[in-house]
Amino acid sequence: MGETMNSINRVLVPMDFSECSRAALAFAGARNEEWGAQLDVLHSIFVPAPVQPGITGWVDVGAPKLPSKQETQARMRALISGIPELDPDCLNYLVAHGKPERAALALLEEGDYDLVVVGTHGRTGISRLLFGSVAEELVRHAPCPVITLRHSEIPPAVGASDRELEAVAH
Repeated sequence: MGETMNSINRVLVPMDFSECSRAALAFAGARNEEWGAQLDVLHSIFVPAPVQPGITGWVDVGAPKLPSKQETQARMRALISGIPELDPDCLNYLVAHGKPERAALALLEEGDYDLVVVGTHGRTGISRLLFGSVAEELVRHAPCPVITLRHSEIPPAVGASDRELEAVAH
């Protein structure tokens, strides 16, 4: 039958602390009982240039204080500790700086990943134009299969068979 989803050794799970990323982590954790993979949980600290309209154009109002790597990892651990499907021994906490999609793609290019599991907010229209879509960028440019999940999709997906997952991932 060829190579199946059983050959998954390393999975990237980008997280933005939303319910969508929490759901993606729960899905990856539940499936990881079978995979036995290393789950790399990535959060990218990104704050767009803080500007506001002024009399002569846009004015820089100063950058906000960004959380440290340690503060971010502590926040990641706190969120993850509430997800019973996750085995802490399989987790690796990664923190990057910059746009989330760029940070994830850079990591995918330098690492040996078999799969990406990412939550999606499912935004459309103006909100998608304003916020972009990390999931869409990963689907378009990742060098490995990407599973995208909405929070509402998680209950049936956790029980999905390998054949259903292969159809979603390809």
